[in-house]
Amino acid sequence: MNKFSKIAASALTVCLIFLSTLPCLAENYSYTVNMSGGLHGRVTGRISDTFDYNEQWNPNDYPVEVTNEKYYFKGYHISGREGIVGATKITKDTVFVATYGIRGSTVTYKVNYCDQSGNPLRESMTYTGNEGDKPVIAFLYVEDYLPQAYNLTKTLSSDESENVFTFTYRKIPAQTTSGSKSSGGTSSSNIRVSNSGPKTSGSISAANVREGTLYSDQANRPDSTDNGENQSSVFEPAEILDLDDGNASVDQGEKTAGQSAADSSEGESTGIGLWIGIAAGIVVLLGAVILYRLIYRKRKQIG
Repeated sequence: MNKFSKIAASALTVCLIFLSTLPCLAENYSYTVNMSGGLHGRVTGRISDTFDYNEQWNPNDYPVEVTNEKYYFKGYHISGREGIVGATKITKDTVFVATYGIRGSTVTYKVNYCDQSGNPLRESMTYTGNEGDKPVIAFLYVEDYLPQAYNLTKTLSSDESENVFTFTYRKIPAQTTSGSKSSGGTSSSNIRVSNSGPKTSGSISAANVREGTLYSDQANRPDSTDNGENQSSVFEPAEILDLDDGNASVDQGEKTAGQSAADSSEGESTGIGLWIGIAAGIVVLLGAVILYRLIYRKRKQIG
């Protein structure tokens, strides 16, 4: 093997090692998230934060003060993209920018936070928007509970009695030190818990909800007494639930642990897909060069 072949083989080895470590690099890296008040307001709290990979950002942790009375705050959008976003899992450095609407035919809407029996878990919140708006409302943190979805959305009606967003929470199954650990669902939610109390427009922010074993069989739990809230299976909230579609039920809103794991895997692969493509291209190119050199040398020897 000549000097060139040795260098090419070494470069190929480095590329293969790089490809194998990409997922670990993504998961162990911290990302910077910045919040901008936009044209007509300012962020009254932190304007920059650091998040672990797949940790959840919540708009309720970053309230906005409107400085122009002609406008109202609608929510945040990701810089360079259209559309209001709610609670969002962070997989790269991100900038969230405040979005505003011009005041018109304003209506109020109410957000409830209840358990499955309809009992309030947090105080209801009331907000204002324009008729025809479709706000994205992020959930609020309730200890030991998860909602049917992290975000709810619905078109605001002139009939304010219809402008109701209800987060329905299930109690997280008890955990124990024995048994098999769930491969997805609640244990991988990475919800950041805000300590500043109720927020405006509905969401969360910094610790894993429950890391540990989640019982998929109610009868196998250490305390098998069913109080009406403990559930028989591990569940994962939907990312967003559109109430205009009539999908307001808990069963329709939640994902199974398997679905959640599949969605998470899809998101992770998208985040590092560009690097994988570049590295794969380099590997193919080096392989082609090495093959060409070997064929060229063989023909030269024959000739």
